[in-house]
Amino acid sequence: MMTPDTKFAITAVPEPHSYLMLGVGLLAVGAMRRRAKRATPAMANAI
Repeated sequence: MMTPDTKFAITAVPEPHSYLMLGVGLLAVGAMRRRAKRATPAMANAI
């Protein structure tokens, strides 16, 4: 039974695809850092 004093509590629950996108983003950042780290010594030797 609903009355004017009835209150609703809504909690945010992330969707599974949100976790998937977070994981893909973290992997992409890690891959970019690894690629940059591997390319740096080659550049230093070329100069």
